[in-house]
Amino acid sequence: MTLFKCSFRGTIGAPATEEFVYSIWVYDGLSVATKADAFAAMDGTVASMLATTIAASSPAATLGDLFGDGILWTGSEVREWDPALNKQIGTPVTGVYAIPPQGSGADAFRLPNQSSLAVSTRTGTTGRRRWNRFYLPPMTTIATGGGDHVFLSVCQALSDWLVATQADLVAASPAMSLAHYSPAGHLVEAPDATFIGTRLDTMRRRANQETEVRVSDAL
Repeated sequence: MTLFKCSFRGTIGAPATEEFVYSIWVYDGLSVATKADAFAAMDGTVASMLATTIAASSPAATLGDLFGDGILWTGSEVREWDPALNKQIGTPVTGVYAIPPQGSGADAFRLPNQSSLAVSTRTGTTGRRRWNRFYLPPMTTIATGGGDHVFLSVCQALSDWLVATQADLVAASPAMSLAHYSPAGHLVEAPDATFIGTRLDTMRRRANQETEVRVSDAL
C-alpha cells in the first residue's frame, strides 16, 4: 500500500491578501503507483470541481460561480506519506498551473477569508477517527443567500464531484482510490461515504494578515 498526500494551494484576493492550502489523501493498495502517477491523476481535480454543475442552477450554475474571481489556485504537490511514522517520504512532486484555475463569481461578494466549507469523507470506524476533511477557500454570499449556511444543493454538488473523482481514480492506470488516513491509528483505508454539512467553519489562520487594532482600558 502506498499513501499520497495531494495538496492544492492558492491565493485569496486581488491583490492577494492571504494564501490557502488543503490536502486530499489518495492511496494505491497494490503499491504500483508513484508520486508522478498520483500527481497526474489529481492534476485536473480543481478544474473539475469548479466545472461541477449545481442542480437547477440554484444558487448558481456551477461550483466555480460560488468562488469570487479573486480566488486563484496557483499550484499543487503530491507527497508520498509514511502512515506509520506520519511523515513524508522523499521530496514532493510539485507543479504550478500555467493558467491558474479561478473562481468565476463576483469577488465583491466574497465571504471573509477565514470562512470555509468543510468537505468530509468517512468510514465505518467509530469515533473521531472515522473522519477526514479538508477546507475550501471562502465562497461568496451567493452560496449562502446571505445566511450562515450554504444551500444544500451546494453540498450535493461537492459530493457529486468527490464521487466522480473517486471513479476517475479507480479507472486510472495504475488504479488508485481516495483514502481515509488516521494518523493516530496509523490506518489507511478507502472511505465509504462523503459527508458535507451546510454550516460554515472558521479557519483562523486564513484571517487577513493585517495589523489588528485593539482597544484596552484599565479596570
